[in-house]
Amino acid sequence: MMPSAPILVFDGTCTLCNRSIQWVYSKDQSERILFTSLQSQWAHDNIPSHLRNVNSVLFFDGIEWYTKSDAVLQLLHSLPRPWQSFYQLNILPVALRNAAYDLVARFRYNFFGKGYCALLPKDRIRPWQSFYQLNILPVALRNAAYDLIARFRYNFFGKGYCALLPKDRILD
Repeated sequence: MMPSAPILVFDGTCTLCNRSIQWVYSKDQSERILFTSLQSQWAHDNIPSHLRNVNSVLFFDGIEWYTKSDAVLQLLHSLPRPWQSFYQLNILPVALRNAAYDLVARFRYNFFGKGYCALLPKDRIRPWQSFYQLNILPVALRNAAYDLIARFRYNFFGKGYCALLPKDRILD
């Protein structure tokens, strides 16, 4: 069954997408928006088949699915002010908006990188990770620790999730 809450579906392998999720989460004061990656089991089971292979972020407003620039504008419209104001960009022709979206989407891996690191419920964060953020270690040691964590993150956390969000906001 589909939740009636807004749902943001994104490319879990895209660094730009993952950072955007962090930004949306920080701006969603009503805590209504749910998040899932295109690669999740939930997406596979619930997204209409004609949208599963679309190279786009997807946004479900509780009634309808949106893709590309329409998805971004609907998402911004669901956020509080001043972000709602960007919905006014819908006066631009869809073809122009989607061309800009497609340009960013085409080069997102080149500019921002690729790596599966999206949503991780806060209850799956290991306490020792907070020590890394204290900056009490020499830079070389911190970098080595970071490389080690990055290399084995799937072993520690499982595949797929690393942005800090409450478990009730993630659709697996």
